[in-house]
Amino acid sequence: MRLLPGDELTVVDRFGRQSAEVTVVGRNGLADGAALGIVLDAPARTLQGLAARGDVGEPLLADLVAQGVEPDLLRAVELFGEWSAAGVRHTFSAVEPATALVAAPARTMRVDEASANPPSDLLLEVRRGTRGLPSEFELPAPLADPVLDLRIDKSTACSYEVKAGQYIQVIDVEGRQCSDFLAFGSHALDEGIERGLDSTVTRSLMANAYPQPGLHGKFYDQDMQPLVEVVRGRRRAVRGDVARRVDGRL
Repeated sequence: MRLLPGDELTVVDRFGRQSAEVTVVGRNGLADGAALGIVLDAPARTLQGLAARGDVGEPLLADLVAQGVEPDLLRAVELFGEWSAAGVRHTFSAVEPATALVAAPARTMRVDEASANPPSDLLLEVRRGTRGLPSEFELPAPLADPVLDLRIDKSTACSYEVKAGQYIQVIDVEGRQCSDFLAFGSHALDEGIERGLDSTVTRSLMANAYPQPGLHGKFYDQDMQPLVEVVRGRRRAVRGDVARRVDGRL
């Protein structure tokens, strides 16, 4: 996330026992802990691990490279620890423009460990020092080459056709905007049968009312046929309209 002078970043260990790595990149593309008043005294192992695997499709790495950053040289400050309590937090104040990156490292677990400690989520809170919204918003990078871009204005709706294998990105371009997403099987519609996303069937098959990326990531219709699958969830702390982008296959 990009921070301006006066902004505050709070990192919260929601469930406890989860370490964190906070990296700060200044305007010159170099690690600059002074922008948040901290000392980067440890390697940014999580980011360096991504770079070492050569995952060029990772949006985070692509964004860093676009800024002229060399991930291998990044450093971080380590927060919390193996026995940190749930709800512990650290707050940092920005004194100059910078990009902050927060990682939740995961270590290799053994089945014979007496006290297993699986990785868990971190919560990030950003409080802006300056009120007001910029006139333009930078959208995240597409998952593939876009074949269709739609902007759904407030209090409106639109429909579009998606082929099997294509991606759909739903972007809250300004933040705080609710969006209803519906999907119907086109073959059934051609026969005059309406078969759309069904929350009851999805919850029964996925054991989750809100599928997430992974094994339980599909939404089903009334005939127990999968219509769409969640492959990535990403939040942006920005506020009004919704944009929908249909991408071709990678």
